[in-house]
Amino acid sequence: MTIEEDERYYSYIIAVLKTLHIQSDRFFASVARREPYESTIYQWITRLYHKGKSNEETIQHLYRMGRQLMIKR
Repeated sequence: MTIEEDERYYSYIIAVLKTLHIQSDRFFASVARREPYESTIYQWITRLYHKGKSNEETIQHLYRMGRQLMIKR
């Protein structure tokens, strides 16, 4: 990725996290520690970003996936 793409990607993630009321510093620390919940969310956000989804589409998808995981448990 170029610097511009990196900045767009990072801004995208931060915007999604803010909407979900997740603190970015704690989130990225948890991802670095490979904690399952945060790592899964990070993978989903990354996949949706690369598919070209908007922030709003990503947030709606994360809500749906979260509900599905809760129902399965």
